[in-house]
Amino acid sequence: MNSEKIARFFYNTFKGFGWPEYVSVIGNLIINLVILIILAIIINSVLKNMLKRFMIRIAQKTISKFDDYLYRNNTISHFTHLLTLFLVRWFIPVVLIDFPYLRDDVAIGVDVLTIVIFIWFIRSVLLAFKDFLKTLRSFKNKPIESYIQVFMIFLWFFGFILIFSIVTGKEIWQLMVSLGAISAVILLIFKDSILGFVASIQVSVNDTVRIGDWITMEKYGADG
Repeated sequence: MNSEKIARFFYNTFKGFGWPEYVSVIGNLIINLVILIILAIIINSVLKNMLKRFMIRIAQKTISKFDDYLYRNNTISHFTHLLTLFLVRWFIPVVLIDFPYLRDDVAIGVDVLTIVIFIWFIRSVLLAFKDFLKTLRSFKNKPIESYIQVFMIFLWFFGFILIFSIVTGKEIWQLMVSLGAISAVILLIFKDSILGFVASIQVSVNDTVRIGDWITMEKYGADG
């Protein structure tokens, strides 16, 4: 039994009852959508429970609490949402088999949502790493939050570019070329701020200055 027969099962059933063409098509669509939503909820719940049990088993066998931080930052939930969206994306052509003009729009919407959920998933993983690193003595005084924020800015930037490419149908490289001139202007405007931020990262990474150090800069009258 192929996918087309499955997608039109209720349509053929309604036609057998003598229902009009349009009513049969709409009724078939509504039932298929309800089944897809219920199936997505069930699969998402099953996957989440399976991953939770898997994480619990790992936690029992390891000393590290990194898995606890993954759970606290909803990493498992975001991951299961991603898998569920992949499933929904695969079923869209089947569910909307009689509505080809809606199929592409719905698929684009699901793709955009998938990108957003993926970014949230990456953010939750980074936050889990941050919470874990904060428990280590060598990372307690490091501005880990700043690094994560910078990385997330770039990630959201590329995410929006990818979303814009999906919605408009344009190639990513064309958008990157268009944004090249704008990026150059932004770099010139915020040059001092960017240099200051990069310098602060270098100071932190190289452990140049620590709390309690005595700093003297005769040029600027700093001594303390």
